[in-house]
Amino acid sequence: MFLYPLTVLALVAPATTSALDLNQVLAAARSSETRLAAEAELAAAARELSLSRGRLLDAPTLTVETGPRFSPSGDDFDLALGLEAPLAADQAEHRAAVEALAAARHDLLAAADLSARLDLELAYVDAWEAAEAVGLAEREVETVSAWLAVVAARVAAGAEAAYETTLVASELQASRLALVGARERHRVTWAELGALAAIPAEPQGLVEPQEPFFADSERGVETSLFARAIRADAALERSLATLAVARAGSRWSVLGSLGREGEEEAARVGLGLRLPLSGQVQARQAALAAEVAAAGRSAELDLARLEARWAGARERLAGVGPTTLLPSAEVERALAALDARVSAGKDRPSQVLPLRRQLVSALATALTARAARLRASFEIAALTLEASP
Repeated sequence: MFLYPLTVLALVAPATTSALDLNQVLAAARSSETRLAAEAELAAAARELSLSRGRLLDAPTLTVETGPRFSPSGDDFDLALGLEAPLAADQAEHRAAVEALAAARHDLLAAADLSARLDLELAYVDAWEAAEAVGLAEREVETVSAWLAVVAARVAAGAEAAYETTLVASELQASRLALVGARERHRVTWAELGALAAIPAEPQGLVEPQEPFFADSERGVETSLFARAIRADAALERSLATLAVARAGSRWSVLGSLGREGEEEAARVGLGLRLPLSGQVQARQAALAAEVAAAGRSAELDLARLEARWAGARERLAGVGPTTLLPSAEVERALAALDARVSAGKDRPSQVLPLRRQLVSALATALTARAARLRASFEIAALTLEASP
């Protein structure tokens, strides 16, 4: 409630040398959850691809068999060595999955980094707005406290009714409660920012971020990095699902054995075929069709959400332009005039308190709008970016 725009804050709380700016915070960014998740997804895909290579579905299986042989000529033993090499029937699908993984790697990692950067920028705006709110709430407490002293003196002199003091004291109590809430909000946003970047544990001043440059267009996010990453992820998921079905359909094996039976030795080479269970092939094909459809639909929904987020950010940006709000300087002059009239005894506090609340609300709206415009700008810049940052 008791907020003022940044232009007023600059007059009463000048920035200190310890204030951090956005570039410093970005440089101190911690490892992001989105980057680690993307790396884990790529590692899992690479693991799936490593299960079969070339013409082999898996590593060969070596067997050793031995046992005693009893004969009239004396006791002896048999020894047999066997080798089974399963053949892969997924070579085309494997090559397609390798290509899909190579194509997706750059976009997935770049999109993860961009998402982490956007999260950090938005957290910075939240912390900056909360810090501004603390300074402005502190100024409000000082102003109302001074007002209370003036009214109390006038009541003591018999120039005002006693209830006028109560009215201002109630306003002071409300401003102090607002200050407590602002400080709590500042602590929370600072902790959230600290989870994303290595910054001091105790809150410090933050420099107001500049609106990023972006070339917004009617094409929206169709060719953006985020859109490419969504499509690449869906293509990789489809390729891995197709590879899994093809791998499960690999049934031939090359067999070889070398053995000694008594005094005789024998070597054999052959082929093995693993027969499918009834309905197994149809079930795998149905599962593949379902997975491919789910991946495609998930990509469509993600692209729709991306488009909606971009449209929403543009709407917010258009709605909080500089010309849509009452100039802060004009509101400040009105507040100063009210304070002067009360201090001079021309108006009673009960008369001007409702007007003062309206003006303070206008200043609060100005700060909120400034932060909203920054958030919308950072979102549009990230959502429409077509190359890696």
